[in-house]
Amino acid sequence: MFRASDPHNYLDVEIHFEVVG
Repeated sequence: MFRASDPHNYLDVEIHFEVVG
């Protein structure tokens, strides 16, 4: 799952969303 708690990982959140698809 994405870490919305980490503002620095905002890019990771989008990437995770695409990967989880």
